[in-house]
Amino acid sequence: MLKRAAALAIVLLLAACSTSSYLKTMATSGDMLLLLRDTYLSAGATFDQLCPTQVISAGDCAAWAGFAERFGPAYVRAATAWRAAADADSAGDALVQVLALQADLAYYVLVAAEAKGGP
Repeated sequence: MLKRAAALAIVLLLAACSTSSYLKTMATSGDMLLLLRDTYLSAGATFDQLCPTQVISAGDCAAWAGFAERFGPAYVRAATAWRAAADADSAGDALVQVLALQADLAYYVLVAAEAKGGP
C-alpha cells in the first residue's frame, strides 16, 4: 500500500514539475534543494522518534538507516552540481539529481506520516 502511495506521490511531483520554465525556475533558485533538505530532516526526526518505540517497523527503520547513509553524499553532489551550474540549462542537470533523491525520500515521508497517524 505504501509503495503504491509513494509511486503516486512521485508521479504527482513529476507532473507538477512538467513545464520547462518551472523546472528552470526551481533549478536556478535552489528552492528544490532547500525543500529536499527540509523534507529529509522532518522525516528523519520522525524516524528518530518512532523507530526506538517500534511504531515504525524494524524493516522500515533499517531501510531508512541505509537511505540516510546514501542521502548525505548524494545531497552534497546535487548541491555542488547546482552551485557549479552556469545557467538554467545546466542547473536542470542538478535538478535531475535532486528529483531522484526526492523520489526515494517520498516513500519514507509516507511511512513517517502513516506512523504518526497521518494519511
